[in-house]
Amino acid sequence: MKQGIVKRLVIMGCVSVVCTASLLIAAILLNQKGIIDGFVINIAGRERMLTQKISKEVFILNSQDSINFGELNQAMIEFQSGLNILRFGDEQYSYTATSNEVISAQLDTITQKWTDYSESVTVFIATMSAVNVHKTYLDRYNQEMLQRSAAIAEVMVKHNLSAEDIYDAGELGMLTQKMAYRLIRYNNIWDRQSFQDFSDAHDRYSKTLARFAADGRLMKLPDVRRAIDAAAVLWQEYSRHAIDLTHDEQTLVGSLVKIVNQNIALLNEIEIAVGLYEVESVSIRRNLYYVQIAAAVILSLLTLYAISVLKSIKSIFDHFVQNSEELAHTPTNAANIEKLRLAIASDDQTELATIYKNISIFLENINTFENNSQQVIKQNEQLSQDITEIADGVFKSIKNLKIPQEEKEKIIRDISLSEDIAIQTQDYIISSSQLWQKIKQRLLSSAAIMGRDHAVELAQ
Repeated sequence: MKQGIVKRLVIMGCVSVVCTASLLIAAILLNQKGIIDGFVINIAGRERMLTQKISKEVFILNSQDSINFGELNQAMIEFQSGLNILRFGDEQYSYTATSNEVISAQLDTITQKWTDYSESVTVFIATMSAVNVHKTYLDRYNQEMLQRSAAIAEVMVKHNLSAEDIYDAGELGMLTQKMAYRLIRYNNIWDRQSFQDFSDAHDRYSKTLARFAADGRLMKLPDVRRAIDAAAVLWQEYSRHAIDLTHDEQTLVGSLVKIVNQNIALLNEIEIAVGLYEVESVSIRRNLYYVQIAAAVILSLLTLYAISVLKSIKSIFDHFVQNSEELAHTPTNAANIEKLRLAIASDDQTELATIYKNISIFLENINTFENNSQQVIKQNEQLSQDITEIADGVFKSIKNLKIPQEEKEKIIRDISLSEDIAIQTQDYIISSSQLWQKIKQRLLSSAAIMGRDHAVELAQ
């Protein structure tokens, strides 16, 4: 069964619209996906950079005397903001949270790692602030502590005390310098030996100063007692800050070790997340690319199909032109009309076949009317002859009738009028038949011209 011309064109139009729409939608989605992917991967890459920046700021702050947590706090805020965007989306950039379960699970892992990492950084900030307070105090009073320690040795030398006492008093100054040096070294390289040396010097200083304060012989000397008391008062506060500093340094060292290890772990998880985003982006882009390829292939096949359809339509129009020309030059009797129907039977499902059918039916009606008109003309001619014969007989009979002349003339006029009416009716029937013949010829000519015009347009 053949498809109609209109049906074929509708199918081609629908498929063309679908394929073109697919290409446009795929192009728009690819462009939008590229923007979103660029935004997301940029955020994920920035998270990686911020992790490194936080770690760098931590170690810079640990190695400097003055502290400023502005850069570190800002980096932490930006990291948290970026992580929230990745997890929950961003309305400003029309980005919704990913529906990929693997990426969501990875973001949860990063969140947990970040929580631990940020806690360590927070501990570092608090501890660093306390360490800075202790360092500031020790730097400020270290020289005075050294002077008060030296003052004890001076007054002992002045009173010519024992060599042991003078030696121990002189050692106080050396112990003060040793503690300061070992604290600085431990803060820089975090070695256990420096911490042990500081602890030994601190214990030695405390014991020596306590022995001097407990020695009644020394405390009986007013200037010696004043020197010992002055050193003891400052030592009490100085020792507290020194001990607290070592404890805070231990906490600081622990937080720095955690930051190093957690930074590596967090970086690894972020690297995995970036890789997952890239894989998802490539996968979606590949699928959209395949859609474009499929649509392009379908359009190519549709083009070939359109060429085939156009050739088929041209063949149909050529056949239409041939039949219309034959129709224009063939007498339209019943046999020819039947032949026309058989000729268009092969195009039974085309729109032009419908035209052929309608024309053949119309021509059949015209032919029937024409045949009927011929019969009517013949019957009318026979009727006119009968009327003429009757009229001649009546005229002869009237002459033999004995009626008034006026009646005879009236009867003759009526018979003549009937004869005129019959003749006029015959003329009308002949004129109508000729008119239908002209209509038929014009219709056939128009059909032939229309067929040729369509064929020319199709060829063009």
